[in-house]
Amino acid sequence: MEWQETLSHADPLSRVFATAFILVGVPCLIYLLSLQKDARLTIASVGFIGTALGVVLARDFLWFLVFWELTVLVACYLIVQGWLSQPLRHGGQTDPVDRSFRREHGTVPFACAKSSGFIVAYRYFVIQIVAGASLFFAVATQYAATGSFAMDSVTTQAMPFFLVAFLIKTAVIPFHVWVPLTYPCVPPAIAVILSAYSTKIGVYAFARLLPGIPWIAYAGAFMALFGVVMALRQKTARRLLSYHLISQVGYMIAGIGLGTELGIGAGALHMMNNVVYKSLLFMVAGAVLFRTGTDVLARVRGAGRSMPLTFVAGLVAAAAISGMPPLNGYVSKTLLKTATEGHTFLQSALFLAGIGTVLSFTKFIWYLFLQKEPSDAPTSVRVKEVPFGACLAMGILAVLCVAQGIDYPRFFALAHNSASESVYSAGSVLIGVAAVLAGVALFVLNQAVARSFAGQTAARPTGARAASIRGKSRRRTSSGSASREEAPPWDIDLGYAWLLHRVVRVSQYVARRATDETQAYILVITAVLVALVAYLAWSA
Repeated sequence: MEWQETLSHADPLSRVFATAFILVGVPCLIYLLSLQKDARLTIASVGFIGTALGVVLARDFLWFLVFWELTVLVACYLIVQGWLSQPLRHGGQTDPVDRSFRREHGTVPFACAKSSGFIVAYRYFVIQIVAGASLFFAVATQYAATGSFAMDSVTTQAMPFFLVAFLIKTAVIPFHVWVPLTYPCVPPAIAVILSAYSTKIGVYAFARLLPGIPWIAYAGAFMALFGVVMALRQKTARRLLSYHLISQVGYMIAGIGLGTELGIGAGALHMMNNVVYKSLLFMVAGAVLFRTGTDVLARVRGAGRSMPLTFVAGLVAAAAISGMPPLNGYVSKTLLKTATEGHTFLQSALFLAGIGTVLSFTKFIWYLFLQKEPSDAPTSVRVKEVPFGACLAMGILAVLCVAQGIDYPRFFALAHNSASESVYSAGSVLIGVAAVLAGVALFVLNQAVARSFAGQTAARPTGARAASIRGKSRRRTSSGSASREEAPPWDIDLGYAWLLHRVVRVSQYVARRATDETQAYILVITAVLVALVAYLAWSA
């Protein structure tokens, strides 16, 4: 009764986050109990969910800080204990978590799950403790300026400390590194729980204390684009989902940064929808990993064909995150589109991120469930469906994806006090369906081009014949160059050709030398500059 009374007296923002955390918490615990039967792990998971609820229901800065720090400590224990209780074999395969860790880090000094778990937990702790220390200084500065712990408003002196803490917690670029360094390197059930709560605490903190900061909205749009670009480059399912988690948090931050009632309400609703379908996607990837021993997309390639329930759950979650009506992702994305009207760049960036999301999850479903298995796929034992408990957890979340989309006014009322916005107009539905079809079409086109290039490479001559052809080509080029007239130095076409050649050379150099994240930064910054130039030209 005391808990119900606390929830009933909470304001709309706390109520929507608490409701989302409770809704997704039960399926997460069922999934955990099904895959890892460890009493200590279950108790710690309940404690982690409880501390996350404490953050969003705290009524003063002191308890807010206490629960914030407790979430970090319990999360570290979850990571270590999850490794220690991880079964050594799954269906005759090598330990998938240990294989994932070795694959990500390139070396094999951590054959023991205990050492691997401590390393991942230590890295997570170091990053999160920086956010915790910044929050401590923020609360201390706030108290020194006001003499109270009341969560009314943030003083100017404390704002920089609050910003650092919230930017790290929400994985705003470039403070995002802890997400792809943690979630792909923990057991599947632990990744589900961490992904559902960790970044959402930061989203709540922004919505509660620092809404309406314009540059935060644009940072959210940048996150949405960056996460999509990075996700498209990933070769493992859980790394793809980790970067898409960053992208989806960008949507929430974009709405909250606007500061309008509709923007904050739409961002909070997107959070509620996201924890459902994103948890479901991590469950699906974890189920395939649990049965096949790998989540490398090129090695799994349809090994999930023998897991029909997991396939249906994955299809629902992929459609939801892609914004297919009438699922929950469509509703919150449409409301965010309405909230960003008049902000052309924000709206365009989120729309492009939506197309990239469809492209990513078409790839996700295609490789995990639809593509034929390669000859070297790790299927020495017959792949079968995950235990009943895991299927039940995925089924609950899949039903929630549909229910939140159809009965959205009930959920939107938790985050928004005014009358519900209409999202099922003919134009909105057509735009949602068109975006999904465009993403699928791009994936099909990409696959066709890739097959075409693969065929050309296979047909290319090799050996002495190839060397002979290259020699003849060089001789023809050298003999023809002497007879060709040189273009005048003022020829504008020659200038364009020179510039294009340099751009291609630079892009080739970047592709060879730069890391994936550096390439993603360059691509997103280039896209932003092109969009800005186009917008200025259109405005003129």
